Amino acid sequence: MAAYKETPRQKMIAMMYLILTALLALNVSKDVLNAFAIVNESLENTNQQYNAKINQMYTSFENQFMMNKDKVRPYWEKAQKAKTYSQNMRDYLTAIRDTTIMKAEGASSMEQVKREYASKFGKKPEDIDQLPLDRLAGKDQYDATTRYFVGDGTRSQEVGKAQHIRESFLDYRQKMKKLLSPDQRQGLKIGPDFEAEYTDASGQKETWENHNFYHTIMAADVTILNKLISEVQNAEFAVLNRLYSNISKEDFKFTDIEAKVIPKSGYILQGGEYRADVIVAAYDTTQRPDLYIQQGVDSVRNIEEATHLGKTDQLEFTADQVGKQKYAGVLRVKQPSGMYENYYFNDSYDVGRKSATVSANKMNVFYKGVPNPVSISVPGVSTHKLSPEIGVGSLQDKGQGNYEVNIPGEVEQRNTSIKVYANIKGERTFFDEYKFRLRKIPDPYPTIGGTYTSGDRIGADFLDVASVIAKTPDFFEFDYTFTVEGFVLSYTGPDGYPVDMESNSHQFTQEMKDQFDRLQTGSRITIERIKVKAPEGVRELENAISFKIN
Repeated sequence: MAAYKETPRQKMIAMMYLILTALLALNVSKDVLNAFAIVNESLENTNQQYNAKINQMYTSFENQFMMNKDKVRPYWEKAQKAKTYSQNMRDYLTAIRDTTIMKAEGASSMEQVKREYASKFGKKPEDIDQLPLDRLAGKDQYDATTRYFVGDGTRSQEVGKAQHIRESFLDYRQKMKKLLSPDQRQGLKIGPDFEAEYTDASGQKETWENHNFYHTIMAADVTILNKLISEVQNAEFAVLNRLYSNISKEDFKFTDIEAKVIPKSGYILQGGEYRADVIVAAYDTTQRPDLYIQQGVDSVRNIEEATHLGKTDQLEFTADQVGKQKYAGVLRVKQPSGMYENYYFNDSYDVGRKSATVSANKMNVFYKGVPNPVSISVPGVSTHKLSPEIGVGSLQDKGQGNYEVNIPGEVEQRNTSIKVYANIKGERTFFDEYKFRLRKIPDPYPTIGGTYTSGDRIGADFLDVASVIAKTPDFFEFDYTFTVEGFVLSYTGPDGYPVDMESNSHQFTQEMKDQFDRLQTGSRITIERIKVKAPEGVRELENAISFKIN
């Protein structure tokens, strides 16, 4: 208390607090502290339940993305950013909450707090998940926490952790709102109202920081921080809901039910098979409709003359004849009343003679900066007579109808095509043209030493010899090595403030390695703003790595 510079009014309040503490019955202060413990426990349980709800939303997003990547991708990518922003904010507030407990308990780490608690109450430290506030010795301490959050008043320019919380929330709010369109931002509340009018017990105006953290006991501080974590979760869920609404807002509203035919291809070769999905736009998934089909007609006039394919939603015809083929069908759907409703449909497809075939051997796109294998053939024509051409990039003949497509990383076009020519009886003859999409190779995922990823615990001795390595995703079937050209390492210093250190290569600097040895076990380290060498140039990864010192 002696080092804390207070106004006369604050000194008077502090003195009154000491006098009242001595005079009041012990069970009164205990009830107050227990109330904070009960509220905090409820908040922590609510946050865990809400986190499960948020994870379900991400699962729904993932399912929609897998079903329709082209449509869902813009909103899915924004959802991934919302996830990163929110997780970083929760980790930040959690670190502050832990530091608050440590300062009130006079401990150097949360592990020390857990050990002391475990020793006192006959528990094992590894069995302790949440520390009950009412059992902590420093639950009613406020001196150290007040200095931590609002400063001790000895330096006019000093900024407490509460001010950093305000700045972090404002940055988080701005990032999250940018993920939404202007009309979707209406009514969206993210974090506390920092500009509201706050007053102390005497009616004097005060800042949000002082109102929440000046002379508040540790039990109250922890409860307030858990409430802020809850506000992050509320904002994350609200933004996810508004992004998710974009997926379906342009879909059909099912006031009517209509049969649809979705052919796998409208043009097939002689001897091949015609395939199509026949679906009802909306129907009970517990029962499948009956499918009737009739070929060579525009409509089914008599269902008895049609072929019953059973309870299925797929068509399969053998293409025996060249030319335009037509068919019609009926879907019979059982209504809730038990009666059947018929839904009619028709479609047509073209059967052509066999021509050139161009197929990407690995995927249906060409990736920039890596060799893309392609097979090209024309039935009845020797491969050495083929002379294909590509619109963008280069096409290298590897022999036996195998080619290699190379697209430079700096190419901006989104599509290209391969035209197939062949030398037939001394004349250059055009056979077919195939179009392909051009894509950048996907982002790698960062690791420590090629082994550890986010969430792992890593020993300081391993960090002394390891480096940051970007690994190509397993789903990417091409060989490409990303070179890490720099990153930023962040950790929480002994005073509770975040510290950033930068490397201009894939290796940890000597300063970083020295810091690893000084950090306490369990200290969290984040590596972000990772820059890698990609075919198009230097690319900064959105993903970060967060791990703890083991």
